[in-house]
Amino acid sequence: MEAFYIDLNEMTNKKTKLYKIWAFGAIVFLVLAIVSVAFFQKRFGKAEWPIVIMAVYFALYVYYAWITYKAKLYIKSDEYALEYSFGMLKRTSEAIIWDTIVKVKLGPTYIAFYKRSGKRKVIRLGWLPYAKVVEIKDSICKMSEFKSIPCERAEYQHFESK
Repeated sequence: MEAFYIDLNEMTNKKTKLYKIWAFGAIVFLVLAIVSVAFFQKRFGKAEWPIVIMAVYFALYVYYAWITYKAKLYIKSDEYALEYSFGMLKRTSEAIIWDTIVKVKLGPTYIAFYKRSGKRKVIRLGWLPYAKVVEIKDSICKMSEFKSIPCERAEYQHFESK
């Protein structure tokens, strides 16, 4: 079985998550700037402090936005492990070693890996477009079948309205 690499850096996939993170960051930086200006205005009473504080917080926000924009989102696997990075701020990737897995369960928007220790690791895919979710699930299922690990698809329950 060949290794696979699925790049998730396309702007259409990343756009909504990126906008939410930027909005949250802007609110946090704005609140911190207002609190800092109020504190320094009472403490020192000089007119320069608000300008300096706003410039520092604006520079920090631009750095924050640049780091989140340049984040690498991917999922890849070889015969040894499955590695993925979905975090905009987290630079380290997470890995799941295939030899520790006893079962893989594919749900509508998640993939659950059941380990020999009895624990399970869940990867949430609800933020991705449907085409990418299907591609990731198919690739993981093929790799798990190659490694002789059962790949179970979750049953969908249809509820009827009364």
